[in-house]
Amino acid sequence: MFPSTLKKEVRSLLQAALAACGVGLVAVAARGFIVDLRLAHGTRGDAATSIPAAIAGTVEVKAREQPLRIDPIPGLEDVVTESQAVEALCASLPNWNPPTVTLLLHELRLWGPAASFSDRVLGIPWSGAAATQILLSDKLCNASTVPGGGSYLLDSPFGIRVVRAGSADAAGSGGEGHHGQLLMVLGEARLPLSTPIETESGRLGTVADLLRDATVRFTLSGEGEFMAVALAFWLAPESAWTDRLGAIHSFDDLLGELLLQPYGKGACGGCHTPYAVTVILRCDDHCPILSNLITPRGAAMARAPVEAAGALPAP
Repeated sequence: MFPSTLKKEVRSLLQAALAACGVGLVAVAARGFIVDLRLAHGTRGDAATSIPAAIAGTVEVKAREQPLRIDPIPGLEDVVTESQAVEALCASLPNWNPPTVTLLLHELRLWGPAASFSDRVLGIPWSGAAATQILLSDKLCNASTVPGGGSYLLDSPFGIRVVRAGSADAAGSGGEGHHGQLLMVLGEARLPLSTPIETESGRLGTVADLLRDATVRFTLSGEGEFMAVALAFWLAPESAWTDRLGAIHSFDDLLGELLLQPYGKGACGGCHTPYAVTVILRCDDHCPILSNLITPRGAAMARAPVEAAGALPAP
């Protein structure tokens, strides 16, 4: 289906990612680790630090400088063969010009910021670092994504707010596809809290500003799967946080809300809900953020897709 020269290039990218096992989610997606939602220990990240509340006055969010790392679960290396992985990755190359914000987010999530593509793969040299740079600069994003996309990184009283595509303040196709998507992807890509971000006004901030704004605006209503993952990566071992109105929220509350989501319902056919539940449980496994009462319910939901897949006839 794909030329042998292209497969050779992509195979090299796959092997480099598997060797690093942490530059992105390509190792997870390509070798089938994500299919198994059992819990396992990861590598604990840096100690929690306090985000200065220079813009938000008294609002303060305690977070990690480095997002919590969750390693792939070993033992499923043979679920997908290398040849199958190469075929899938050839079909998933970031081959768009120009991209949208959401396409860049999906690219960064799959390939990671350390990915590097030669002109033999895409026709022009490209890298995960370039995609990351575009996503973190409103000016560069406007110049590099689809025309008419509009600004999507805005100044706010609490830091930096991300515009969601399709919302009232979005222009054209500019913005993240889901609330918390950018913050989640940055956590999965293991970018530090001090990573610079440039807003529409030209003000330079950091991922810390992005996290503060999203955390103090947090609400249990609406689509919460992406923010759930982002908060688990960035806030653990903190088990609770306070919004701008002074209300206290916890991972127990968040997980409980996710468990109310009917199986198969939600963003992208409901596939993000069991993933969000699993990420919270994996974080709690070695960095307690949940009570003992809700953990078994979460584990049961995380196992449901695996059990359902196991009941299907083999292709």
